[in-house]
Amino acid sequence: MSKVGILGAAMASCVGLVGCGDDSHRPASADGASDTGPKYFADDRPAPKNDLEWTRCPLFTDQRGDEAECSVTDMPLRYEEPKGETIPVFVKRYRETALPRRQLWLLNGGPGGSSVDFEPIYYYFTAMAPDLELYFIDHRGTGRSARLGCTRGEAAWSDGAGAITADEWSDCRDEAISTWGDGLNGFTVTAAARDLGTLIERSRHEGEEVYLYSVSYGTYWAQRYLQLYPDQADGVVLDSICSPGECRFGLRYDRLFDATGRRLMALCGEDPACRARLGDDPAQFLADLYEKLDAGHCPEIGLDRAGLRGLLAMLLMYVGVRDYIPSLVYRIDRCEQRDIDALDRLWAALQEISGSDAGYGSVVLGTHIGLSEFMEDPAPTVADAEANVEALLFSPDVGPEMTSLYQEWPRYAADEYVGAFADTDVPLLMLDGEWDPQTPTDVAKPTTDHFTGPHQTYVQMPWSAHTVLTQSPVDSVLEEVTCGMLVMIQFLEAPKSALDTSCTKRVAGIDLDGPDQRVTLWLLGQSDAWENVGLVSSRRPDTTTSDIMRPLPGRRLPHRGRPLGPLGR
Repeated sequence: MSKVGILGAAMASCVGLVGCGDDSHRPASADGASDTGPKYFADDRPAPKNDLEWTRCPLFTDQRGDEAECSVTDMPLRYEEPKGETIPVFVKRYRETALPRRQLWLLNGGPGGSSVDFEPIYYYFTAMAPDLELYFIDHRGTGRSARLGCTRGEAAWSDGAGAITADEWSDCRDEAISTWGDGLNGFTVTAAARDLGTLIERSRHEGEEVYLYSVSYGTYWAQRYLQLYPDQADGVVLDSICSPGECRFGLRYDRLFDATGRRLMALCGEDPACRARLGDDPAQFLADLYEKLDAGHCPEIGLDRAGLRGLLAMLLMYVGVRDYIPSLVYRIDRCEQRDIDALDRLWAALQEISGSDAGYGSVVLGTHIGLSEFMEDPAPTVADAEANVEALLFSPDVGPEMTSLYQEWPRYAADEYVGAFADTDVPLLMLDGEWDPQTPTDVAKPTTDHFTGPHQTYVQMPWSAHTVLTQSPVDSVLEEVTCGMLVMIQFLEAPKSALDTSCTKRVAGIDLDGPDQRVTLWLLGQSDAWENVGLVSSRRPDTTTSDIMRPLPGRRLPHRGRPLGPLGR
């Protein structure tokens, strides 16, 4: 099977976002109409010293509306050449009150995610603090900030149907060099951090507090910002923490998924219903299934070893969906027609959340930064990376693609900030998901060990997957309120006060018997997670995508039968 390009068509770092500009997550008014809140407010506040130019624009990209304001600012392509070439950097702001008291800047992950990912979940933030003014910034190299692209590899008619395949990367590399030359060295984390600090300074009104919410790679970006601007913000949230020097791609990243997946299979061995089907060693049951697939078992599902390994890695990311991994393994091993139908239904459900920032995120930027700052040192060989994933039960298979590109890619040189930590007293809220396969506790630990000053708070969230804000539902996976939200609300209101984290005791856990029949019907089209008995549904139940799969920034779906290729969003 051919491989999906890095960051290409699949994301294991975001659940529940739908296509670019999709409004299915908007709150509904009493009559069922979509309502994004008040229309544009005239800004009667005294202008900041270096005022940006704003024009009305829609909150949801590629749709009509004037609820928000957009600004494009020329920034130096290379800050060491302040009078040299410039690039546009895009930011959008949205508020639900005429006089907001605080700014909240939203930093997406990837690297390579754009601000479009946050639009469908804007209400998470305005619900927490209605007096916030939200700032959606496109990291340089993404979206409307001089996006790095690949003309042929990202075309819908290409081999990967828009996802860059292994065979297309050489053309993408040549196009990037031809278009930008040495200017590629300007697309760095440090430059993006300078963009952020500059835009905050130019947009901040007198007395207005400034907060940052960052997720996954966004936490790495936020920490670089704190190195350069240690006193500018009033508070920073680091969610699913990518620590300097510890967030790596090569061999370890794929192994992190496998470690979390094996933990899940160990839980299966302790659960009576799960153990009755997969035996005392569920991990071995899965290993045996891979051997069967290699021998041609169940070709109707369209998955080989790499395809199933990648699919299971993606499902690990999703609270409320990862619970079905053992039953999915059991069904593929049984391979009856209704099992095949259930897998088809699962695939259709996953399609509903694909393409969250299609055309705005940049896998080329993600590759550029990933190869320049995140590769293990010394870099493993391609053979080592391929042997590494072949021994894993769960893996997005990032290592083989990254290592194959490493030597030929025009990487930029590490600057003095790479691998270092900020020296700052800014209040921090550090959120770490106990079941996060991408940035688990070991990856977060250097950051949480470093920032131990007053008002710098670390919260490990039980059962939570990647992106704690949306992946820590309280009491039930179908509950909209999350513990991450409850803690963050307090932080935004009083960043220097003690936080009540008692909700961590109520975060919904893993239920391997099937957490809710509505979820089972939505995902599998059947009323039983394990057996081909009972109700079979050909229609979508009333339960919606957002009820089950928590919105997270930056997810895209792979082509069936191909491994995933995400970086750490």
